[in-house]
Parts: sequence; structure tokens; C-alpha cells
Amino acid sequence: MATYVNRLTGGARVLRTLVNRLTGGARLLRTLTGLLTGFGRVANDALDRYELFISTDGAAFDFTTPDATSATLPIVHALGDGVHLLTVRRRNKWDLTSLNNNTMRVEVVSGDQVIRPGMPRNVAIRNIGGGMVRISAEYEIEADAPANRADEWRVWITTNGVDPDASMGLANDPEVANDRDGLARMVSDLGPYSDGLTIKTLVRLIRTSDGIQSSPGDFDSAETIASVVVETAEPTTPAAKAFYGGAGPMQTQSPE
Repeated sequence: MATYVNRLTGGARVLRTLVNRLTGGARLLRTLTGLLTGFGRVANDALDRYELFISTDGAAFDFTTPDATSATLPIVHALGDGVHLLTVRRRNKWDLTSLNNNTMRVEVVSGDQVIRPGMPRNVAIRNIGGGMVRISAEYEIEADAPANRADEWRVWITTNGVDPDASMGLANDPEVANDRDGLARMVSDLGPYSDGLTIKTLVRLIRTSDGIQSSPGDFDSAETIASVVVETAEPTTPAAKAFYGGAGPMQTQSPE
């Protein structure tokens, strides 16, 4: 008899567990019902359009009111002086949007658009021994239209740990050379410098025909300030130099 009662008691606990689980299920149902609220939309043909949004000189995008709308592309809109970031949304008649993942940078000075060459990438500086440093960078030259391409590098350095800027005197200005893979690569060896100095470098590109430089790292991008602490000792693992069929400048690799 006692065993039978204990079994019934256990059954009661099971029953309470089931009730609690059902209660949780009810909460889950209410949650799902809340999430589904508003999924029923009424089509409105007036909403079916493209929307242009503009951020000027670093201001945040205001997606509550578009700067211009159009039923078709392209959208024609006048821009004043400044650095503008543009993005376009496609809104359908059910008030759902898409196509707002990318931005386009447009710079206007005195009413004219300024088209800058692309920014350098993979900017780096490293010790090569004896107080010498090597500055390197790449430029996706074929990403720019031929008329917009840079033809010279601009390299600035400081030796006191302060970030360099374009108002300083140039350390070097090598010409841009296009390699076979669509990348222009720059390698510049400078020095010798005293042991322990902090060398920082800023690298840009310039189109000498009109003096326009690559973006100064404003609202849509950031320039790389690379740095290294000078070592006058030779590298502990010398780099083995290897050439690859004239496809580009010297590449280096550590010996195996």
C-alpha cells in the first residue's frame, strides 16, 4: 500500500511538471503571436520607389526621410560642396526595403566633383637590419579608370613617434608601376636610423596631372599609420630573396 501511495505521489509530481510545461508552452504561443503581429501588410503603390539617402561631412544617415525619391533609376540630385556618402534603398509597396548595404563617396569642391585615386592598401614598415627600414604598400590600379589613376606615391615619415601628416616634407615619392596582376606595389628602403627610434609612416597616392591625392581617410575610410621600432642589429633569420619571372618586384620568404 505504501509503495502504491509513493507511486501516486511521484505521479503527482509528473503531473505538476506537465502542467508547468504546458504553461511554458502557452507563454511561447503568446510570444510567437506577438512576433507575428504586423506581418499582414496592405499593399500601397505609392511606396513602390527608390530612395536616396545622403550623409554629408560625417553626419549620421537619417533614414526617416529620404533626400530624393524616384520610381526608376538613375536618381538625379544636386549636391553641394562637401564629402558626401550616398546610399539607395529600394522600397516596395508593402513598405519593405532592400539595396542599402553599400555607400558611394562623392566629394564636391567649388561645385565640381573631385575624383580621387584609390587608397593604398597593406601599408607596412619593417626592419631590414643595420638601422634600415622598408616601407611597402599596394595600389589596386585597375580599379580606377585610366584617367583617374595615380602615377606617384607619396611617403611621409616621422622619427619621434608622432603620427605623420601631409603637411610635412616628403621622405620619398616613387613612381607607380603596374604589375601584371593589376596591383601596383611600392617598396622603399630608408635609413639608417638610430637604434630604438620609433618610425611612423603615412603613404598616399597622387595623380600628378591635377595634384589630386588619394582619400585623406575621412568619413568612409581610414588611413593606415604604420610604425616600427628601429633595430640596428641584423635580422636573426635572414630573408631569402626570390624572383618570380619578372611578374613584379622582389618577393621575400624565410628559408625553410
